[in-house]
Amino acid sequence: MKNLITIVLILFSGVLLAQDIAFKKSNFKDDKDAFKSAVDNIERGDEFLELGNQKVLQMVFAGEEFTKALEFYQMAYDFNPNSSLLNQKMGNAYIYTNKPYEAKPFLDKSLELNSEDAQAFLYFLLGKAHQLNRDFDVAKDYFLKYGSLADDKELEIYKKLNRKHIQECDSGAEIFAIERRVWVDNVKSLNSEMDDISPCINADGSEIIISTDRAG
Repeated sequence: MKNLITIVLILFSGVLLAQDIAFKKSNFKDDKDAFKSAVDNIERGDEFLELGNQKVLQMVFAGEEFTKALEFYQMAYDFNPNSSLLNQKMGNAYIYTNKPYEAKPFLDKSLELNSEDAQAFLYFLLGKAHQLNRDFDVAKDYFLKYGSLADDKELEIYKKLNRKHIQECDSGAEIFAIERRVWVDNVKSLNSEMDDISPCINADGSEIIISTDRAG
């Protein structure tokens, strides 16, 4: 009997941990000031997230907007990490920064917290996260699910991009299924012990520009 009670308590605690706590006044009656500050931060983060998503649709880099959104979201997240919607927004932002691998845990948590009433857009974001991890079959399923669940107004905006990602999943699965023998040379004039990231090659291929935190 003792072991049975222990198992029940563990399962019950798991349910509590998976509870979606929305940013509503009724959920934070004992901490009104912190709640108001968190909501303000979410609203400010939303402004940058919207700007970033608009740039994504225009195929324009928006790393700065998403990074700024995350600064505000993180402060709200520290106050309440169990909001499905906030986890979705943070995953959305991370996907388009230089740390896209940070997105999936937030998106997974968002779905876990509110799987029965998840926004259609969450499935688009999960598709993107799995695509970046080269889980092309899973990613494609999420993109297809998004296409079937999104309302006409939203789908009109994202239909082209969603279709593009589905095609990328198909081609990606084919490309990575082919085994190739490759050689990797360490270009010491570029690589260092510090972080050297985001290489960009100019139009004629004569120069390469990188970001680095090496001294000088």
